[in-house]
Amino acid sequence: MNNVYKVLNVAVDVIHLGKHDGSLLSLEKKYFNFLPVVGEKVEVYTNDDNYFVRRNYSDPVQEPIPTVQKSSKSKIRAGLLALFLGGYGAHDFYLGRQEFAWVRLAIGIFSTLLSLLGEYGTLAGIIYFLNIINLFWVAIEGLLILTSKTGSRWHQDSEGRELLD
Repeated sequence: MNNVYKVLNVAVDVIHLGKHDGSLLSLEKKYFNFLPVVGEKVEVYTNDDNYFVRRNYSDPVQEPIPTVQKSSKSKIRAGLLALFLGGYGAHDFYLGRQEFAWVRLAIGIFSTLLSLLGEYGTLAGIIYFLNIINLFWVAIEGLLILTSKTGSRWHQDSEGRELLD
């Protein structure tokens, strides 16, 4: 069949497919109603800019065993960073969640500077309040990371790869 592709790579939002003739096709995950596995053969049908992708069940090869992508990041290290330095976004930097990390770092630095300078105005009160909420939040996140099981969002880095236990 001319429309049979082999799954070459499964990225966060895009699946990369290839044919024996060397042609490549990259499709968004929204076109798949299943989670493809690297090495699996799929059939691709197109109509204008729309695609429909289905598994190629005519392939006599057994159904591939799904493999879980592992991160090089440690669950224990991420959880401890959240508990002890989470107010400064250390665990978010470690897991690759840059947006959250920078916000937490800014809140942590501002509240630390305000407490060192002895400021107690309205702005200081707002920053202290945000810092207290942030500290509760990261404590809960740290516990969720430390107690997480494989497959949960707390057991993954920013790329969706499973953390090491």
